[in-house]
Amino acid sequence: MPGRFAVVVHGEYDCVNCFKHNAGRSSWQYFSTRLSEGQLTSGETHGPLRRCLELIVEHDAPDAIVVLGTCPVEVIGDRFETVVEAVSAETQVPMVALHTSGLKLSTQQDMLDWCFDTLAGIDSASPDANNQSGVALLGMPHDARGTAEFQQVLEGTDLAFKGSFPRGATLQDWKNLPNAEHVLVSDQGMFPRLMGRLEQTAGKITEAPLPYGLEQSMAVYKLLSTMTSDPLNPHLEILQKKAAKNVSDFRDQWSGTRMALGIRMHNSNQFDMVARGGLGHVRLFTELGLDVTLLIQGSPDPSMRPVWTELLAEHGLQLPFDVFPGPYAVGDCLARGNYQIACVADWMHHQATDTGIPVIFSHQMRPWLSGVTHNVRHLSRKLETSQ
Repeated sequence: MPGRFAVVVHGEYDCVNCFKHNAGRSSWQYFSTRLSEGQLTSGETHGPLRRCLELIVEHDAPDAIVVLGTCPVEVIGDRFETVVEAVSAETQVPMVALHTSGLKLSTQQDMLDWCFDTLAGIDSASPDANNQSGVALLGMPHDARGTAEFQQVLEGTDLAFKGSFPRGATLQDWKNLPNAEHVLVSDQGMFPRLMGRLEQTAGKITEAPLPYGLEQSMAVYKLLSTMTSDPLNPHLEILQKKAAKNVSDFRDQWSGTRMALGIRMHNSNQFDMVARGGLGHVRLFTELGLDVTLLIQGSPDPSMRPVWTELLAEHGLQLPFDVFPGPYAVGDCLARGNYQIACVADWMHHQATDTGIPVIFSHQMRPWLSGVTHNVRHLSRKLETSQ
């Protein structure tokens, strides 16, 4: 994440190894209090933390500091937030202390929501001085081309682009998020903490489809048009016509092709891969005329089938599905379906390709209208090489 911030890992030095601190543009902004066994045993942890925070402020002058408690300091009951609050008041640098409860099990979704809510709550900025209303994208797929398309569609309207969250957002964007007049979110249920904050501070929150494919991208733009009295940029019509032709041409050649689409295979911080039950890509493929069967990673117990049927119904889908218990079984699941192409999580590459079925990966699908051409070409090449 771009921005002048610091992260202090409060605990033993080896705790820093929980982070990819040796790579990435933020790598230099991670610090450790390097607590010794003696300090932890005696409870003398506040001095090192205070000194660490004071040195960071003195040498780097960051805009914000996040302090993470690790397993050892949680075990001894270290109330390190008192030090963080005191140093923050003395230095006037916004700081937040997080008791990460390293020994307590939490879901990745809960942790990410906690992270995003924390970022949005750090020294929230005042509304933009120019008073221009704006729209923020939350939990939407993010790539440079798609973001450029969205911003181009906004040109000529009274709506400013306030950022794409979480990917693509700077620290300052997070500070401004609570002041956004409009928030387009992919799945409100995945962000309970953050939604609670924004409902108190931001303007209108609107749930929108993930913009994969022609139909879902236009659904997002239709919602966008209701947020302004100005017409959206005429370039949108050009993009729509081009995307519609690509979809039509693909259907003419490949309609009815049997496709397996895996869901519940992702365990990552890519919210667009798991939002809406992991079903965000389905309409991308069905609008292309592909005969889609879902492969659901989960319990194959017959009593669970109504659960999966209900999940699909909640998203307006009626599709055949097969269930497999884990990665080791995905190959057999693919082989018995007589599929002509499969879309799975990339970490199942070997299990899927061993079947001889052409394989694509969910993260290769590009969002928004500008992504339709890429998606169609990629699918066409995979299908053509299999003949």
